[in-house]
Amino acid sequence: MRKSQLSDFLQKHITYEKGMRKGKPSPLNKKNIKYGHPLKLQNTYSEKELLIQEEIESYYQKPGFSHLFKHEKISFFVSEPSCGVSHRHPYIELMYIYAGHCTQELNGNRIEFHKGDLCLLDTSVLQQCLMASKDSIIVNCALWRPLFDHHFFGRFNVEDPLAHFFKNAYYNLQSSEQFIVFRSSDDRIKWFIENALCEYFDKTYYTEENVQYYLLLLLAELSLRYERSSHWGVTDSNTENQFLKVIRHVQKNYRHITLEEAARHFNYSPSYLGRRIKSASGMAFHQLVQNERLAEAIHLLERTDMSVDEIVNAVGYSNMTYFYKIFREAYGMSPRCYRQEKGI
Repeated sequence: MRKSQLSDFLQKHITYEKGMRKGKPSPLNKKNIKYGHPLKLQNTYSEKELLIQEEIESYYQKPGFSHLFKHEKISFFVSEPSCGVSHRHPYIELMYIYAGHCTQELNGNRIEFHKGDLCLLDTSVLQQCLMASKDSIIVNCALWRPLFDHHFFGRFNVEDPLAHFFKNAYYNLQSSEQFIVFRSSDDRIKWFIENALCEYFDKTYYTEENVQYYLLLLLAELSLRYERSSHWGVTDSNTENQFLKVIRHVQKNYRHITLEEAARHFNYSPSYLGRRIKSASGMAFHQLVQNERLAEAIHLLERTDMSVDEIVNAVGYSNMTYFYKIFREAYGMSPRCYRQEKGI
C-alpha cells in the first residue's frame, strides 16, 4: 500500500468499524451464511458498505477479526473512539492520534490528545475514552509479549528510559501502571507510523520484519524525545539498571547459562540473585531462560527450514520430550503444528 492511499484506507476502516459496532455480522464471514452468496445476505448493508467491508477484510486476508492477532508480535487496528467503560489491555499499547482530537482518562488523569500526539501505555493502565471529535482517527498498536521475547532489550542501552518502561511493563512489576505522552512537534513520528501501517496492511513475506524495523526506529526517536515527554509511574533506579543488565546477560547466554554462572558474573550469591529476579519479575531464573529458548525456537521455526530436532539442540535442550511439553504449554500446540499453521 502506498502512503498516498493510507488516509482513504483509514477512513474506510472507520466505516467498517461502525458496521461491526452496530452488531452486523460480517458479510464475508462464512459462519454467518445460511442461504446463497454471502454478499446477497438479507442484512441492511448498503452497496457502499459491502464494497468497503470487502476491501478492508481483504487486507486482513481472513473475514472478520476472530483470527486477526493470532501469532502476531505487533498488531495495528484503527478506531473511531466512542465513550465507553474503563478497561485494560493484555498488551503494551501505542496509541497515535492520526486525525482529530479526543480526551482520555488514564489512571484517573484526564488528558487531551490532539492530532500527532502519541501515548505509550503498559498493561496495568486503566483507560477510558471520555470524548472524541467526529473526525478523529486513532491508530492503536498492540505490542504483544512475543515481540519482547526475542532479544528485545539487547537493542536498547541499559540507561535508556524506554528500556525501563518496557521492562516494567514486560515483567509486570507492581510499581508500574505507567504511561508516557509524547506531543508531536514534526512529521518524523507520523512518517514511521505511516510506513509501518502500509507494511502491515500490504502483506508480503517480509511484512513482519519491516514493521518491526519501523517500530524500532520509532522507539529510538521517542527515546530522544523522552525528556520532553510527560510520564506517569515510570521509575528509574540503580537497582533497575542492574536488573536490566541481568536480563541482557541471560538473553545473550540463554543456551547454556545457569543461575550459578550468572551470580558469579554479577558477584552475587545464587540465592540472592534468584530472590532478586523473582521479586522484580515474578519469575524464577529458569523461567527467564526458558522464555528466551522458546522465543529462539519460534524464530527458527518461522525463519529456517531446520528440523525440530535440530532446533531443540540449537536452543539448548537435550530432552526432546521435555521441549515438546513446555512448547505445548506455552503455545497450545506442537512445534510441527505451529509451523503448519504459519504456512511454513
